Amino acid sequence: MKSRSRKTHLLLMLALLPLAVSAQDLANTPGMFIDIGFGARPMGMGGAFTALANDANAVLWNPAGLGSLQAQYASFFYCKQFALIPYTLTVYAKGFTDKNWAHSEALIVSGDDALRETTLLFGAGYKLASIIPGLQLGATLKYKNATFGNNKEGGAGQVRGSAVGFGMDLGAIYPVQEKVAIGLVLKDVFDFISWNSTASGIYTEGSPMRMIGGVAFTPRNDFIITLDLDKSLHRDTQDRLHIGSEKRFFNLFSLRAGAFQSMLAAAAMNYNAGFGCQYTAFNNMTFYLDLAYVMQEIENSVRVSCTVGF
Repeated sequence: MKSRSRKTHLLLMLALLPLAVSAQDLANTPGMFIDIGFGARPMGMGGAFTALANDANAVLWNPAGLGSLQAQYASFFYCKQFALIPYTLTVYAKGFTDKNWAHSEALIVSGDDALRETTLLFGAGYKLASIIPGLQLGATLKYKNATFGNNKEGGAGQVRGSAVGFGMDLGAIYPVQEKVAIGLVLKDVFDFISWNSTASGIYTEGSPMRMIGGVAFTPRNDFIITLDLDKSLHRDTQDRLHIGSEKRFFNLFSLRAGAFQSMLAAAAMNYNAGFGCQYTAFNNMTFYLDLAYVMQEIENSVRVSCTVGF
C-alpha cells in the first residue's frame, strides 16, 4: 500500500511539473482537477468532439449538444490513468423532444485516501428552433471537492487538507450546412477553488479558462470527421489540435481513430483508437459499449464506457 501511494504521488508530480514550472501564476493553474478526457467515444476520436457532442458525454465536452438528445441515457465510464489512478464518471441525461431541451447530471470520482477528488456537474442544453433554427446553447455548472492526506501510511507529519470549488462551462453548436456543424465551448469561464491544508493554511486557485472551437463534417450518414482547436488564452499554455473520425457499420458497431498534438514545432503527435457497439433490445432500450485506447507519453491507457438509452 505504501509503495502504491508513493507511486501515485510521484506520477501526479510528474504530470503537473511542466505546468508548475511554466505557469508562474500566469494562467493561475491549480494542482488538481485535471481534465484527463472523459468518455470512451470522444477519446477514441482523439478528443475532437466539440461540434458533435450528441450523446451523454455532452455535459463534459459541450453542454450545447444536450439539446439534440431525444431520450434518456445512463452512462458509466472507467479509466486507470498512468495505470495507477482510477477515474470513474457516472452520467444521467434526459431529453425533452417536445420542448427542445435536455438536462444532465454527472459525477466524477478519482483517486484514493491519499488524494480523492469529486466533481458534480449539472448541465442543460437548449435548441433555439423558433429563434435561430439549428442553434443549440448550453451550460454546465460544476461543484468540486477534494480531500488529501488521509492515507494511514503517511505518518504523523503528513500534510492533510481539503478543497471546495465551483466552475462553469458555456457552449454553442450551429449547423452551417446540412453536413457541416461548428461548435464552441468556453471551459471554466469562471472557476474558483478554495484549499485548506495543514501546511499552507487557506488559499485560493482557479483553473485557466480554455476556448475550444470545432467542426464536424458528415459526408455520409455513417461517417463523421471532426476537428477541434483548443486555443490557448494564456502565454504559458499551448494551442492543441485534435482530429478524429468515426465509421459506423450496419448501425451495430463503430470504428474510431484520432490524433492530437500541441502546436509547438517539436511536439510529438499522439494517437487514439476506439471501438463501439450497440444493441437495441426489449422496450426499445439500446445498450452501448465503447472502448478507447489512448497513447500517452507516460503511460498508455484504456477507456471504457457503458451506456443505456431508454
